[in-house]
Amino acid sequence: MRLLPGVKLLPACSTGVIGHPTADRIDPVLAMCQQLRPYVNSFELMWPGDSYRALGEEEFVKKIKKARLRFCAVHASRKVGILLGSLKQEEQRDGLNRLRQICRVTKAIGARLVVLHLWEPKHDEHFETHNLAQLPAALRIAQEQGVLLAVEAVPCDRGKERNPLKRILAVISLAERTGLQKHLGVTLDTEFLASVYPDVFQAVFAKEYRPIFRYLRHIHVKDFSGQAFIGGERVYSHPGEGNLNLPGWFARLRGVYRFTYKNLAVSLETPAPGPDIPRLARSLGYVSRLCAK
Repeated sequence: MRLLPGVKLLPACSTGVIGHPTADRIDPVLAMCQQLRPYVNSFELMWPGDSYRALGEEEFVKKIKKARLRFCAVHASRKVGILLGSLKQEEQRDGLNRLRQICRVTKAIGARLVVLHLWEPKHDEHFETHNLAQLPAALRIAQEQGVLLAVEAVPCDRGKERNPLKRILAVISLAERTGLQKHLGVTLDTEFLASVYPDVFQAVFAKEYRPIFRYLRHIHVKDFSGQAFIGGERVYSHPGEGNLNLPGWFARLRGVYRFTYKNLAVSLETPAPGPDIPRLARSLGYVSRLCAK
């Protein structure tokens, strides 16, 4: 199967590139986006929880809309996945309520895609019985709010199944069994695919994972240099600075699979705190070239 005519890979930039804790504050995030507009015209909003709580939903949305930026997606708070995996029903309900808020804001700012960690590493021991069981409720929230829920294949630390791609297959299977698949998408992250054991960066193209590409809606681009943590500290590699053959991977992506959607957003997600605009500009240029080939 070949790439459908008219399908476009669209370069974008996650606001998470500003680094934490700054990414939780909307004012510096929007200022950075304005600085990056010469290099990219679409952004993925990493959920800025501090500002949402401080401003309230109405003012929060007004501030974002006033900036006149284009957002292709909102990355839900990682807290959602933690809560969905809780043994306490009230915490699971809290997770769904938070997701509802995020979906509502996503629609209000003109985006349509919510990137969700349905499970969160180190908090995913009950994936099969808790996180996955909450998927139908999460998809119904997306349906109510008029957005698409793009579940991300994040690493798995605990639970019976520790291959993130097989978890995504389970997500797809449940969505299809419940008739909610129209509201489901999938997000792949190049670094996450390479950093899990066994490495699935190239294995994602195997026949058994082909159903994933019917739902692929979003890609996060980060390189990988062999370790995600050094001395307990998270480390990142910008595109072209690590060991991954990203041009080759995108060539396989383009040449092998048929996509359901006409547009596929490809977000730079490697932090450059400061923000380091020249470094981000170089990396965005790299992402643009991946999308153009």
